[in-house]
Amino acid sequence: MIRDIQQKIKRQLNSRNGRNSLTFLVFLAISTLFWFLMSLNDEIQRDYELPVIIDGLPADITLLSAHGETPVVSISVRDKGANHLSRQFLKRKNLHIGFNDFNNSDNCRLTLSETQLNNIIRQQFGGTATVITQSPDSLSVSYTTLPPVKVPVIIKSNIVAKPQYTINGPIQTSADSVLIFSATPLSNRIKAVFTDIVNLDGISDTTHTRASINVPADCRAVPDTIDIIVPVEPLVSRTFTIPVEPLNTPDNTMMITFPTQVSFSCLVPMSLFNTAGYPVKAYADYDKRTGNTIRLELSLIPDNYINGTISPTSVEYILETE
Repeated sequence: MIRDIQQKIKRQLNSRNGRNSLTFLVFLAISTLFWFLMSLNDEIQRDYELPVIIDGLPADITLLSAHGETPVVSISVRDKGANHLSRQFLKRKNLHIGFNDFNNSDNCRLTLSETQLNNIIRQQFGGTATVITQSPDSLSVSYTTLPPVKVPVIIKSNIVAKPQYTINGPIQTSADSVLIFSATPLSNRIKAVFTDIVNLDGISDTTHTRASINVPADCRAVPDTIDIIVPVEPLVSRTFTIPVEPLNTPDNTMMITFPTQVSFSCLVPMSLFNTAGYPVKAYADYDKRTGNTIRLELSLIPDNYINGTISPTSVEYILETE
């Protein structure tokens, strides 16, 4: 079958129409090549986003910008198309600035004036390039040489599970503390740092998210984000039979309730359904009797026993002398 296709193509190319089409395609390719070569000599304006790379940065200096990143310089350059193309192939996508090119002032900032930055850009782009626009027009990066201080992280959150689901257990984090770098000694002015507010509403499964660390001005946290895991489980119904225990009975008497046991129902996380039940009790307080009945009160129950109810809610009683 492949041979038949090859023969068919060969017959088409040997035909008059086939030769004409082939000639047209050859001339089209030649003209396209000439147009491309001529356009390379034309001046073209192109925009560049150039992250600043500081060469020769001393090991004892920590930049205080977010993530320790340097600024990005946005420029628009007019130059020959060939020069733009060569930059693309050479992947010149960073602006390299030597540490010694900065003015190191006493206020812990690396500064580069508009003239200095413009000269460095021109040197890297060559004499044929013309910088049309440049932003920012100068650079200023804060830094520190002080050692970091370890402080705890407090999560600020507003997390609500979907109905019939619950947050079962503590929220887990990838780090309970971070290192804070500062241009000035921190001493005791930072006891802890907070995350951005984590807003999660109506979650029905264990949720993974990430939160940024909030730090004062001219400070940097490492890490500056933490991963957060919110454990979520479905709720299932569970029922226990629990005893009724008298309270505040008169001296030398014994209270007998009818019934002596009641049913306790609640919702529990699915993982706790088959575990041993927590010892919940129903109290019948003689001091709160109404006629021959007493309304029952529940003992303390754990947080993961949700919407606990008893049935019946009241019992009858009699007193017997001991």
